[in-house]
Parts: sequence; structure tokens; C-alpha cells
Amino acid sequence: MSILRALLGHSRRANSITGRDRLRRHAPELERLAERTLLSAGAVHLSVAETITRNGVSSMSATSVNNQPADFIIDKVGNVYYNAFQNGAWTGWLPVVAPAGATQISAIAVNGVPGVFVLNRAGQVYFLYSLNNGAQWNASLVVASVTAISATSAQGQPAVFVATSAKNVNYFASTNRGATWAIGSVVNGSATVTSISATSLTGKPVVFMLNTAKDVYYAASTDNGATWGVGSEVNNSATVASISSASVGRNPAVFMLNTAHDVYYAASTNGGSTWGIGSLVNGTKTVAAISALAVRGQPAVFMLTTGKSVYYAASTNNGSTGGLGSLVLSGGGITSISALSVNNAAADFLSNSVGDVYYASTPNGGDSWNFAALIGGDPAVSTELVSRPKNVLESRGFGRLAT
Repeated sequence: MSILRALLGHSRRANSITGRDRLRRHAPELERLAERTLLSAGAVHLSVAETITRNGVSSMSATSVNNQPADFIIDKVGNVYYNAFQNGAWTGWLPVVAPAGATQISAIAVNGVPGVFVLNRAGQVYFLYSLNNGAQWNASLVVASVTAISATSAQGQPAVFVATSAKNVNYFASTNRGATWAIGSVVNGSATVTSISATSLTGKPVVFMLNTAKDVYYAASTDNGATWGVGSEVNNSATVASISSASVGRNPAVFMLNTAHDVYYAASTNGGSTWGIGSLVNGTKTVAAISALAVRGQPAVFMLTTGKSVYYAASTNNGSTGGLGSLVLSGGGITSISALSVNNAAADFLSNSVGDVYYASTPNGGDSWNFAALIGGDPAVSTELVSRPKNVLESRGFGRLAT
């Protein structure tokens, strides 16, 4: 109300240049104040999509439910929402009744049931799942004092790796769809871990861990988390900023974004004892974020550049040679991406800070991209949201991208 008092105090000079300038300067605050007042009085009722647009999107996590795309998002207030393509149409954004103040989510689908791990501001991790396409959600508390999460599955049940406030990594698994949770042994040994990226190989949980020295390590368990084997350093002395893993056949594999904004691919054929580092994935592009997936057993990755364009790179020979790159979307101010594989094809959810959410899919390995605007849509971008040929450069290296 201080702004209102300031304006009212100068109301007698509203016709002066100073008074008009003051009104213009405080107009956005007044609009937000008026909106909050009307909302609290029940005079304005926003739809879920309108609420997300008003709050803005913070992050996303995608999964595939019965071979159809599904997406969870967090808005900037900390609310969680779910949308899925079922029976030929999108369900629309449905509230996920999770503890307030969500900061991170990690989605998973087990036996056709959508689920999501939610980390809130208090450091608590909850697991929620729905048996009726998102209309209702069942919740359970997994653990507290957590800083990062990454979901996986083991033996047909949900599981999650968590990085704790003590910079350790623990593994939690359920045998009853999340009703109760059993903790495994500490995964990382003595390393101090800041972020994690989990996946599953032949039904067994595996995880890549980024430590405070910006090195990447890999761990796997053959007894559902009771014991862990930690492999050698993955990144070969490069300084890594973030990681994103995917199941590629029977071999562990990971994409690494380094501090120079370049992307590399690493894979092991001996259970993590040694690692082969592939060639540069991003060509000349400056990458800010990555989201990995596997398409027909081969590695692929979506990359968000610092210029807020999105590119896709894929390999046909486990990342050795013959990669190709394609431009998915330029413009739109994209700030978050989350990749998935749907019916053996690449797909990606994209969002920006003002609450627009898109779904991009390719029916032909990246030769063209189809878009659906799930929330909002910048008119300047909407002209591009059609099937269009990719800008592609065949190359001898993994994913050298055309301009």
C-alpha cells in the first residue's frame, strides 16, 4: 500500500509532469495490486492455464505414459501441474496436489501410471502418482534434507536418487507403488555431489553424479541399492557444469555440458570401468542446457542455446560418427526443455519464462518438426509452429549443427 499512499499524496499534482511520470512509473505495481485484490475478493476467476501464464513456468519434467507424451511443470510460485496426451487429445493442465513451494520435479511412469517426485523449499521429497489420468493424486513422503532429485525405476517400481544437504547421494525404492520407501546404502562414497542424473539399465538403477570439483562419476547396483559399484571418472578432466543421461542399449551413457558451453557424449562398454568420449556435439553453438534421451537404442539430445534456440542431435552408431543436427525452434524466449521418446521417436516439451508451453515432435528422425501450443504462444513464434524442414548438416562427428 506504500505505492498507493505515495501516489495519493501527490494526487493534487496529477496533472503536472512529475505527477504523470509517477503514475506511469508505478502503473505495473498498481495493476498487480489491483489483480491481487480482485482475486482475493473472488471477483476474478482464472483458469489453470491463465494462472500458469500469470505466474510463469520455472521448470519441467517429461515422461511417456502408455507411449504417449506427458509433462509436469512447476510455476514460479511453486505449484505443480500435469498435462498428457491421452485418447487422441491433451487432458489440459491439471493441478497436482503437492506440498507447497516445489523447487524441482522428476517425472516417471511405471506400468502406465504417471508419477512425479517433488522437492520443495523445505528440502522434503514427496512422490505422487495418479490412477485416473491426473484427476486425483496419491502422495507419500520419501525423505527430507535434500537438495536435488532424479527419478528412475527398478523391478517395475518407482525409485529415486537424492543428493542430500551433506552432499551425499542416497537411493530410495518402493515395492508398493510408493506407499512406503526403503533406503539403500550411500551411493557416492566420500565424494561431495551437487547434482545427479539417473536412469535404468536392464531394470537396474544407475546414476551419474557431478561433484563439487566438476567431475562426473557413475554408479550402478545389481541388488536394488543394497550395494553400489562406482566406476572411474567419466569426464576425462574436463570441467562439467551439468549432466543428462539416458539408457542406450545395455551400456551406460551420458551427455555432459561443460563450463565452456560445449556438449560431449560419453559411453562405456564395460560397466563404467573405462569411458569413451565422443566428439563435440554442439558444433559452434553455445549451449546453456541439455536434455538427453534414447531413440531406438541410440543416443540423442536436445540443446537449449544461450540465444534461446533449441537444437536436436542424434546418432545412429552409439555416438561414434555420423551424427546429424537440426534446428527445432528459434525465437520464443525458451528457457526450459525436457526430452522424451514417444513410440521410438524424439519429442520435447519447451517453455519460456512468461508461461508459454509447447510440445515438439518429429515423425521422421528430425527431418521436420510438428508443434502444439499447450499454453499461450507468442504471436512472433506462432508463425513457426508448423511442420517445416530442418536445417541439417550431415557430418562425420556426433551432431555438428548447421547454422
